[in-house]
Amino acid sequence: MKKTIILLTAAVFVAAFVLACCRPERFAERVSERVIEKALEKEGGGDVDINVGGDATVPKDMPKELVYPGAKVTSSLSMQKERKQVTNVSFETRSSVTRVTTYYKGLSSKGWESVLTVSGTEGAQLVLKKGEMGAVITVGETDGKTVIGVLYGEGLDE
Repeated sequence: MKKTIILLTAAVFVAAFVLACCRPERFAERVSERVIEKALEKEGGGDVDINVGGDATVPKDMPKELVYPGAKVTSSLSMQKERKQVTNVSFETRSSVTRVTTYYKGLSSKGWESVLTVSGTEGAQLVLKKGEMGAVITVGETDGKTVIGVLYGEGLDE
């Protein structure tokens, strides 16, 4: 599972770098997505799906309460191996880091157990669990916007 998380994180950073260099070109976006997907599938032996930029949407299997209200999806990456799927979705919003962190802390009222919360001056990270589903929420600020990373799947809290 740790290898999967490392691969997911690396893929998101590579995709973000490629997009920063080639932002105006939709073709470059799609080619980059496919190249990264195939490389990860070959390395990990699982199925990978990457969506960035204008093609990025909230995955159908994402628990509704993990989507911050009004936030824009900037990328999503799903990887499935051995019947377990892990998905990473990135959002951006104009809400403050404090407001977003408070929202995710409040998910305890919807059945999410807080396993770990780490807050600092520049952001926060929360680990949540609901049944077999685990989620790692990362909140920070860049370029005047609050960015949210939501990594979710079965067994992430282990």
